[in-house]
Amino acid sequence: MYGYRLKKPNGLPRAVWACKTAVNNYSWVNKNKPCMIEFSLCKAEKRTLSIKNYGEFDIFDRNFSCLVGNTEVSSFADEGVTVEISSIAVSFDSLEFEAKNFESSDFDDTDTLLIPHVADGLTDGEYCELERLLHRFIHCYMEKSVTAELECSAITFFLLSKLDSVARRSNKVKKDKYINYYVMKADSIMLKRFSEKLTQKTVASELGITPSYLSAIYKSSMGIGFSDRLFEIRMKEAERLVSEASHTASEIALKVGFEDESHLRRRFKQYFGTSIREYRCISKEQTLYHKKPERDKKGV
Repeated sequence: MYGYRLKKPNGLPRAVWACKTAVNNYSWVNKNKPCMIEFSLCKAEKRTLSIKNYGEFDIFDRNFSCLVGNTEVSSFADEGVTVEISSIAVSFDSLEFEAKNFESSDFDDTDTLLIPHVADGLTDGEYCELERLLHRFIHCYMEKSVTAELECSAITFFLLSKLDSVARRSNKVKKDKYINYYVMKADSIMLKRFSEKLTQKTVASELGITPSYLSAIYKSSMGIGFSDRLFEIRMKEAERLVSEASHTASEIALKVGFEDESHLRRRFKQYFGTSIREYRCISKEQTLYHKKPERDKKGV
């Protein structure tokens, strides 16, 4: 795994930019300063990442990455491929880090943070959590208040801690690549019928197992409980419908299985950190840039 051995940063992080955008003819070269850290969630059919002294490789679907300092990294996508990017960057008074391939001895060192450049092995729940934090950071950066500034700092440190745990987890024995049969079946039921009033008891009964057993295997296999997984599925569908902007909040509430519009609005803000109206602005890229990061685009 390629990443960064990072010593405790000096000072509190200061936001440099916070944005969400979509780019065609994507081509990017790192121009960050040595004291900066950038967190990004990219979604694309395919993009190619090149890291000096490590190599070039393709990334598909989505990925969460962290870029520390002025490491020589570049990325591009084939012509016509849309790359969706949620990106934030912070700067510290100074940073002491080493970019390298992690070795077994690195995982035994608890005095440094191990930050993977690309976080592998994330669950759907972890992707949602990290995406929600980026959106919350963007929202706070727009607010420009002392309280929001402190929350941005807290989010930064949480992201570093989370990525460190992901890197160390990857060094342990990997979980069985085949997810438990019952979890797969339960997921299939929820994905097809999330608009209904599903309960753990109902799904367990259909599978022929007890609710407590279903709960136990969900936590051991997915890292989250049954109710959290159902809520996650409903929120992802709500996000999709909100982004389309052709549905009212009351229509969305009905489609994703919430009691009413007010319940949806409350839980949506709780989950994504922004209201439905604010999220639609982010999706439409309406004045989200506060200081645009330097990203090269072909043909511009």
